[in-house]
Amino acid sequence: MTGHARPSPTRAFVKRYPSQAAATTAWQRSTAAQAAGVQTPAAQGRIGAHSLAFDQIIPANPPSLAQMIAVLAPLHRMPAHGLARFDPFLRIQPRLPDAPAPVRAQCLALQAQDKARDWPATTVIHGDFHPGQTLRDGAGTIWLIDLDDMALAPAEADFGNLAAWMATQTPCDLTTALTTALGNILASARIGRADVIPDLALHFGRIAVLRRALKLARRGQTWALSQICAQAL
Repeated sequence: MTGHARPSPTRAFVKRYPSQAAATTAWQRSTAAQAAGVQTPAAQGRIGAHSLAFDQIIPANPPSLAQMIAVLAPLHRMPAHGLARFDPFLRIQPRLPDAPAPVRAQCLALQAQDKARDWPATTVIHGDFHPGQTLRDGAGTIWLIDLDDMALAPAEADFGNLAAWMATQTPCDLTTALTTALGNILASARIGRADVIPDLALHFGRIAVLRRALKLARRGQTWALSQICAQAL
């Protein structure tokens, strides 16, 4: 993909944010990402204090795995401007009080492992990367959307999150599914990305699987949480 495509004719998608400050941050991130060559919809302007209008992308066929990985590369290369360190446990903590004791114990173990790794927070990541964050339009251009969770972490954090999403779509053996998904992702990521560390991606994948399992349980799908209760990831 070369250059920076723009939908034509331009249509607007309006997104509302919880505060004026959040809308301003979203504007700044969109502008900075576009300047860095990230293929993301342009912010057209404000709609009131809390909302932004973005170029609307009309999706066609979904991107392939390789295309999803490729659209991340410019984001991972962009300069860091005032972003916070990624917290992989941010969305886990509010759900832990109601979780079974074995799940809480696994979370504590993963937190200890995460602290011991002391990974470098030097790369801009999407922060919530999964297939729903990419679109392919009718011209074949691949777009990266929803930059609200951008943060600083190794690129492996995005790959691990994608692997966790893939591993939790249907009931399965989580350990096998996560390893298989991550293998496929890293095979694509290594095209021009020889610095990818599989073990670090797996670390972030395990954390993301725990988050996904808690999220699924709140929807009444308890199979993933039951597996985590029975054995460590």
